[in-house]
Formats: sequence, structure tokens, C-alpha cells
Amino acid sequence: MVSLQVWSKDYGYPGDAFYRDFHKQLPHSGLKYWRVTRRDANPECKLVYDRHQAQETVRRHAAHFMDTIGGIAQEADRLGYSEPLIVACYDTELFGHWWWEGVDWLEELVRLITRRGHWRMVLPDMLLQEMETIPEAQIMESSWGTGGKHFGWSNPETNWMWETIRKARQELESTAGLAGGDLINRARNQAIKELMLMESSDWFFMVTNNHTRDYAVRRFLEHFAKLVRLTGMVRMNQFNPETIEWLKRVEEEDDLL
Repeated sequence: MVSLQVWSKDYGYPGDAFYRDFHKQLPHSGLKYWRVTRRDANPECKLVYDRHQAQETVRRHAAHFMDTIGGIAQEADRLGYSEPLIVACYDTELFGHWWWEGVDWLEELVRLITRRGHWRMVLPDMLLQEMETIPEAQIMESSWGTGGKHFGWSNPETNWMWETIRKARQELESTAGLAGGDLINRARNQAIKELMLMESSDWFFMVTNNHTRDYAVRRFLEHFAKLVRLTGMVRMNQFNPETIEWLKRVEEEDDLL
């Protein structure tokens, strides 16, 4: 419940009618003036966003979450755990991005928790410092994806992408051990960056859910094409004014590190 209430698009707080709609925006400015209204509503039916209503909803949801935590704590106490540790893990991209009011909700939640004298918020390292012995646990393989599995990234729709990544890795491995000067090192380093960009999990997620699928496929293949050209330049040590200019442009475009 701790994750479901906050993250689920169907049952979680972010899908509430009064929160700002993420998808509908003005075409030129990108400004968003509408609220969710109904998750299945056509964009034309979206109602105007009301910040006051949204903040009232934030407070209501923070209070509901506190009740949820309280219920979990009571059940833990019934089972013999007098000081339960309730873990809440979320993708930080959710707060303030997909869920515009998510940061406000976090603030309200922290304020409510601090008013509970017997509750406290801890980070993992704080907890470990307090433990005399660190218990071990067997953790099942899982993910934050649908059903706690990996289907969102590995499925029939994305199998070809994993095969392409395998080929990209082979391309990169083919340049290992090749000596050269500054240009070869630059090209090889950029090829590594292109592989990292290919491996961005969002591409697979977008293809699986058909969210801007065409954009995801195009970006994925663009990075692959750049990698292949870069590794070819390294293997053949072919650098001329045109390829050097291209390398410089790609370094600027995909300078993720």
C-alpha cells in the first residue's frame, strides 16, 4: 500500500481529478492550465486547473497516507514488531514532474510525521549505525514495474532492442586494445556514452506502453547509428576534417557525463 498509493496510475494519488494534468498543454508554450478531471477524459473535456483545490487535495492525501502508515504499524505491533520499519521507495522523477503537486504532498507529509512524537524518519545509513548486528534477508527478484516484474522492459515488443544492444556491445568490444591518439580515445569514449544512452530504461518503457513509441525508437536507433559510426572510425583510424567535425557535434549533443 505504501507504494501503491503514491505511484499507481490507477489507484494512486497522482490520478486525482484536482491535480494538474501532465499531458495536456498549449502547443507552442508547453504551459499546462488543466487538471486531470478524469483519467479517461478526452483532452477537450479537461477542466481548468485550480491551485487551491489541488492544495486541499494534497492535505487530504497526506492525511490519508498517515492513516495508511498507522494501519501498517498497528498490524506490525499485533504481529509482535513493536518498532516496525516501514520502507517507502519511489522514483524521484514522480515528484514535481509526473505528479506536479508531489513535492507539496511530501512537505505536508513530513510536517504531519514530525507531529507524531513516537514516529521518526530515518535514512538507511542512520539505521545501520544504530544496529549492533545487521540482519540478513533473502530478497526476491523484483522491480518497480507492473506487478513487481520486468515485463515493462523485457517483452516481445522490446526483444529486438535487447538484441540491438547486444550488437552495440560487440561493436564496442571490437575496439578494445586498439592504440591511438586523442581522436581515437575521444571516439571510443563517445561510443561508450552512446551505448549508455541506448540502455536508458525509458526507451523500453515507452515502447511497451506505446507512450511516444515512435520518438523512443528513433532516439534508440540514432544512438546505435552513432555508436556504429564511432567504432568504425576507431577500428579503421579514419579521421578527416568532416568526421572530426561530426565527432565534435556528437560530443556536444550527447555529453551526458
